[in-house]
Amino acid sequence: MSPQTNLPTPVEMWPPASGSALEHVRRLEGHVPSVVTDALHAANSQDADALTRCFHPDADVDAWGMLFEGFQGITLWIEKWIIENRVQFTDLLHAWDGSDLAVHTQVHGDSYNGPATLTFSTVGDTISALRITTA
Repeated sequence: MSPQTNLPTPVEMWPPASGSALEHVRRLEGHVPSVVTDALHAANSQDADALTRCFHPDADVDAWGMLFEGFQGITLWIEKWIIENRVQFTDLLHAWDGSDLAVHTQVHGDSYNGPATLTFSTVGDTISALRITTA
């Protein structure tokens, strides 16, 4: 574990490359739970319905200290913070600590632009929790 971030040491990295943000997401396939890949792909595609389907009905999202709970909360977060701000996640680097998956990324959009860590918890084939912090 990295002492500065309390996150596991990254295990794979893709340097910035030419091409779309979706190409970066596709590079995660086979290395992480498919629901995480699906969620990142849906976010980068600005597909609110597909992104919503990635979450468990009782899931929660903690985005920089703002908590969004359950279906209604997550739907609000997706519309207000992902779709309206045209968010894209690029330059993905992931690490697995045995229970959670941390994806270090660059966020691009109409609001925040910069590094972030997305920490996913999954249950079955859904996301049960997502924590977003500044990397």
